[in-house]
Amino acid sequence: MAWCQPRSQIGIDADGAYLCRREEQIRLHFVRVNAVQLIAKRVSEETIWHRIWPQFYLIYRDQLKGEEYALLRSFAAQDRLLRGRKA
Repeated sequence: MAWCQPRSQIGIDADGAYLCRREEQIRLHFVRVNAVQLIAKRVSEETIWHRIWPQFYLIYRDQLKGEEYALLRSFAAQDRLLRGRKA
């Protein structure tokens, strides 16, 4: 399942959530979930740079259709619970 944005595509597959930008696929872990927005952190190799300056992506409710946002929010909440407070 995937949702198209003007310059990117966000979706869910067997490995979790992902964001496609240009030709790059970015894996995401959700760090905040609510009715208005989702905040996701880029999954990357553990380097000092990624610990100091992690990349976050913000997904607003009005960027997706209502049903699509509800599905993504549900997945994000489950992802958040499975990963615990450590993000």
